[in-house]
Amino acid sequence: MPDSCQLLTRFVAAFHQAITREMAAMRDRLGSFEVPLDNGRSLEHGSVGDSCRYDFRLLAASDKLVQHGECTLAGKADEWLVSVDEIREQRVTVLSPVAIPLGDGPFRLVIYPWFLYERLCRVLEELSTSGTHFVGSALAAFGKLPPHTDDGAAALSHPGLNVSQERAVELCNRQSPAFVWGPPGTGKTTTLAHIVAEFHARGLRTLLTSTTNAAVDQALGKLALVPSLAEAMSDNQIVRIGQTPQGQPASFSTVVARLSQDLHRKIEDLKARRDTGRRDHLKCMEMQGKLEAAASSRQLDLFESSATPGVSPAELAGVFTTVRAHQLSAMPDERLRGILERRCDRLSRLDELIGAQIRQCVRERHAIERSVIRKARVVLATMTNAYINRLLTDERYDVVIVEEAGMAILPSLFYCATLARKRVVLIGDPRQLPPITTSHEPYVRKAMGRSIFEVTVPEPRLSGSVVMLDTQYRMHPVIGDLVSSLSYEGRLLHAAVTGERQQIASRAPFPEAPLVVVDTQGQGVCTVAQGTRSLSAEFGWIKRCS
Repeated sequence: MPDSCQLLTRFVAAFHQAITREMAAMRDRLGSFEVPLDNGRSLEHGSVGDSCRYDFRLLAASDKLVQHGECTLAGKADEWLVSVDEIREQRVTVLSPVAIPLGDGPFRLVIYPWFLYERLCRVLEELSTSGTHFVGSALAAFGKLPPHTDDGAAALSHPGLNVSQERAVELCNRQSPAFVWGPPGTGKTTTLAHIVAEFHARGLRTLLTSTTNAAVDQALGKLALVPSLAEAMSDNQIVRIGQTPQGQPASFSTVVARLSQDLHRKIEDLKARRDTGRRDHLKCMEMQGKLEAAASSRQLDLFESSATPGVSPAELAGVFTTVRAHQLSAMPDERLRGILERRCDRLSRLDELIGAQIRQCVRERHAIERSVIRKARVVLATMTNAYINRLLTDERYDVVIVEEAGMAILPSLFYCATLARKRVVLIGDPRQLPPITTSHEPYVRKAMGRSIFEVTVPEPRLSGSVVMLDTQYRMHPVIGDLVSSLSYEGRLLHAAVTGERQQIASRAPFPEAPLVVVDTQGQGVCTVAQGTRSLSAEFGWIKRCS
């Protein structure tokens, strides 16, 4: 068998070729996506390095936005390359290396989805020179190295799990890679939560990842229900990176905001002081201009005492105290101009000082962000965030768990597996949809679009690396029997019929018939929205009805 270096070289070369072809297909068939924005504002206090930071309101939700992803900010007359710094609720914050005139709106973000693949190619190519990735974990996950086993005893009891779910927890506890085969309704996410709890109790740091934010959030919801993880959740040891529902307590942005409340208040106070200083500076400059205009007017007309009015006490009171303003108004213009000039100099120095203080606060906030990630014992993020997010690129874990692993494109899954020192756990269902690729090329389908189950455990029911969750709680047994016989060789068992399922089955139009087969031959008409590609062109196996 080739050594690990040779295997890695082959994998990376195959992935690179497939990704390059997939990107070409995406450019041809998908193009770019646009997200309209408004209400743009500059966030000077949030600048990172030499970058300028801008905040916009999202006029339309988009799952194409990825934190720390690159895209183009397009205005009415110009475009700027920016990176997404933060996504929260209905707003997005971007970083730009140059100043952006906010008067050039309306603005829109133009997203090129193949950017993510470009970044993925880059991090895969860096694996050969990296000394911090665990390539052996990925090669084992892809069946190129034998599984690693140990006799690690369970640290927790797991009441409420059925026998197959307990077996899944036990397998993940002693072997890597471990595959959990979860048919629909078998409590896959519940089992996942207990697996995470077991690793946490054993002191292992875990990355829980998946292809979509929805899957990650669903897993987080189950973690919140496990009693043994309650303290970890409240102690910021469980952190969710990326877009999360509003108010989620484990959300990274929520945790950082809570820990940096004092810094936030300090920044706001400094901003208020700076704004006041800048307003006073502008007033001083305006008064200087009036005094200069008055002096010029007297020089031009020697027969008039003053054709242009000077500075009133009321104007001076906008910058100085009332008493001081009356004193200054009695002074000769030339002397007053000198006082205003010195005041402008002091206000300029104050602005620089406040700016430095704000930048220091921002650096302290960034340190809090890094500390939150470093101290987290369970990190939840999408697979894309694992190699895009600047806060995660240097992080490593004892365990990497991939939820919905059967739907993950193979290059992303391979990279995420290299982040695991000790264990890789792959959870999914080989009988459900495989990864989706834009390209129909066989090479791309083979190198990217196959399920990891197909690659590593093509006969999952015969593999000692796989535990199937065999009891489903979602479907009525009549429906479950059909699913079991068609997709799971009759191995899928059914929990007792609940009152809720029986109530659903008793409803019209076919009361007491949980499953009804209707022959629709010759009755349906397949249509496609105007301007879209036909179904038959998209999917060769769909026969057009008429």
